[in-house]
Amino acid sequence: MAKSTTPENGAEVSAQPEEGRRSKVSRVRRYVPGIVFALLVIGLVTGISSGTLCSVGYESIAAVCPLGALESLFGAGAFVARAVIILAVAAAAVLLVGKAFCSWVCPIPPLDRFLSGKKRREADKAARIEAAHHVSGRLAACAGCAGCGEKKPGETPLAPADGTDKRRFAKVDGRHVALGGSLVSAAICGFPVFCLICPVGLTFATAIALYRLVGFNEPTLDLIVFPLIIVAELTLLRKWCHRFCPISALMGLVANFNKATRPKIDPDLCLRKDGTPCTVCAAACPEFIDPAGDLGDRALAECTRCGQCAAVCPRNVIVSMPYAVDVVLPCANHEKGASAKAHCAVSCIGCKLCERNCPAGAITVNNNVARIDYDKCTSCGTCVTKCPRKLIVDIHADGKVAPVVADK
Repeated sequence: MAKSTTPENGAEVSAQPEEGRRSKVSRVRRYVPGIVFALLVIGLVTGISSGTLCSVGYESIAAVCPLGALESLFGAGAFVARAVIILAVAAAAVLLVGKAFCSWVCPIPPLDRFLSGKKRREADKAARIEAAHHVSGRLAACAGCAGCGEKKPGETPLAPADGTDKRRFAKVDGRHVALGGSLVSAAICGFPVFCLICPVGLTFATAIALYRLVGFNEPTLDLIVFPLIIVAELTLLRKWCHRFCPISALMGLVANFNKATRPKIDPDLCLRKDGTPCTVCAAACPEFIDPAGDLGDRALAECTRCGQCAAVCPRNVIVSMPYAVDVVLPCANHEKGASAKAHCAVSCIGCKLCERNCPAGAITVNNNVARIDYDKCTSCGTCVTKCPRKLIVDIHADGKVAPVVADK
């Protein structure tokens, strides 16, 4: 159980997140890959759909996954316009939502969890806690630093001491070696070799083979070979997604330049602002990322938008939103005015001034707390100036709206 404390008492916040705590987004996300997989398989067996995550097509138009497209370019040794178009579309998607495919669509993470035993789950949890301790060490190491070339919190966590916003790129690891190997093998053999052992493709192939057995009484070795390959990749090659997946590596190269929909944190409301070495969000992250200051073992570019960091944040200040949005309302307190004021210096009191004055109708107050609809928000800043609690802030502070820091 996490020891969640406030900066007023000066106690350290444990690296261990509260057990079983998940946001609505995080809970929904766990079911989406299974739903997507089921819909695609149902479409295949009924003839309604036209492909899987590995390849899609309609009449004379066909496309493969981005890695398959890149392998095709290397295998052909020539310019292939269709493959280039596929890569461009995929790159645009990653620039928009980062590596969300890994946690929201790909069937391998839930399959990996299914194959994991209790000891492995405990080991994974221990690894996350250890990664959070690394964040604590880095926080302490740079606490007195006057300036830093990387995005590390110094006296004011969440940003370098000089106030710059220098991008931290994902590290080269085993996934990139696998990516390079798949491209070299494609160039040598003249076709996408990795596609033969890709666990994503083999998962769909196994489902199709099972359907043919049940529906047409056509037993094949595919029902034995394909699952064995998948199990070998996910058990013998432990942490496939983190260490070996070339698809993850390819998306990560583009995600280095992604800013949209990354977890956003108001630095003035984060516990680290007051010197509390909170690492709860880092301990909850399955990617070993530090959402609050990018001090994790892996860079923030590796974020898969799973939402687990937002679910465990003691102050509920982590949100995911389009990068173009400036204003954020980091409060989840549902207590009424007087009680809310008594417990928090900057909590929402449900006065509805922001709701009544928002020209875009983007703010609604339900159960004593305001919420912003980012599909409607224009970042005009009216709510920032109207809020009597000075709770709503401009996280980008680009001159459009002056940042507001609440009195502690």
